[in-house]
Amino acid sequence: MKSLKRQLDSLIDQPYHVIRQLQGIFHFPHYDFNFIRIQGSPGANPASIAAIKLSLLASDIPRQFFVSAQSRLAVADFLIRRFNAAITEFARQNRGREDSGSFHTIALGQKMLARDSVLLGHETIEIRFVFSLPTKGSRGGQLDTEQAWVVFSQELPRIVNYSLFYKNYDEAAKQRLTQGVAIQNTRQQIDDYLIANGYCVFINNGARLPRQSGVDDQPVRADKSRCFHSPLALQVDIPLADNQTIQGMAIRQGITCITGGGYHGKSTLLQAILAGVYPHIPGDGREYVVTREDAFFVCAEEGRSIKNVDISPFIGLLPNGIATHSFSTDNASGSTSQAASIIEAMQAGSRLLLFDEDSSASNFLVRDELIKKVLGANADPIKPLYSTLRSIWKQHARIYDSGGRGGAVLSCKKPIRVY
Repeated sequence: MKSLKRQLDSLIDQPYHVIRQLQGIFHFPHYDFNFIRIQGSPGANPASIAAIKLSLLASDIPRQFFVSAQSRLAVADFLIRRFNAAITEFARQNRGREDSGSFHTIALGQKMLARDSVLLGHETIEIRFVFSLPTKGSRGGQLDTEQAWVVFSQELPRIVNYSLFYKNYDEAAKQRLTQGVAIQNTRQQIDDYLIANGYCVFINNGARLPRQSGVDDQPVRADKSRCFHSPLALQVDIPLADNQTIQGMAIRQGITCITGGGYHGKSTLLQAILAGVYPHIPGDGREYVVTREDAFFVCAEEGRSIKNVDISPFIGLLPNGIATHSFSTDNASGSTSQAASIIEAMQAGSRLLLFDEDSSASNFLVRDELIKKVLGANADPIKPLYSTLRSIWKQHARIYDSGGRGGAVLSCKKPIRVY
């Protein structure tokens, strides 16, 4: 800290861009600070990026939480959320001109994701965050060294001590960290069971699937929604460690269809299944919705570009003699875009395709009897999904079974009714 104070004192009344001299590692008690990148002017976007690094030994976080990749992900997610909460608690924020003198982290949603804002080494923890030093002057043209030292000597230590040292956690924080690790360990056991028993999706009884809105991933309040409960025909008990079990609905590899009336939760269920490739934070309601990681959501994307994709299994010869064995366009229709997405997903190795009628091209899903009469049997080049899906599944199931892991397609038309 002394070397940092000396450097700040040398920058008094200097133009803001001289803060680039603050490169290097500065040693604080129990952790190190350094700038990864330093902004050249106040109010620059993006601002400076800084890092805090400390040893696992200094953090004192229990070693058993770092045993597996799944539990390490939970620890990393917990740390960045607690660091963000510490900024809210201890940082004054925007203390200089042009909103300078602020700490920020990345936006955090409901999912536990691998992020480069938290790096867990074999013996170290590194937190990266956005950090702008405060400015002063009529146009914010100078570094405010006095306020900068307040940030470094008071706010930053409080943020780090609160978020990165286990001894400073209250019981609620310790419990939340433990819950996150436990969720990840349970999800791994569920995933192992699905693979071993020919399933591709699991949704636990008691899951809260509905979200606040299409742009808000927060769960709906418990008193405003119903918890999920599996139909008896699809219910399984999955054995867990310590003689525990978890009960819920398991969907087998094959072609499964979800049906029901309007506003009965079909899309909500499907979106939860899609989100199940990611772990969710404690209390989210979708913690134990587990979907095989190669799931792919196929929807119509009118206007997208397609380059040299064989969509002939779904689209025959087009007008003007356009072949579809190596189809390209810069302005795809709904049906051709969806056909291309299926082929691309399978070529990428996906063995679980998800369709939602609401986001699909209707003429790609099904051809009704009236259209058959109007157009005739051979006038429409589109081979609808309902008439081709079974043969595609049988063909690729044989290929995937030879690899020992099976495959699955989830469609969004009859006959299994989920309440």
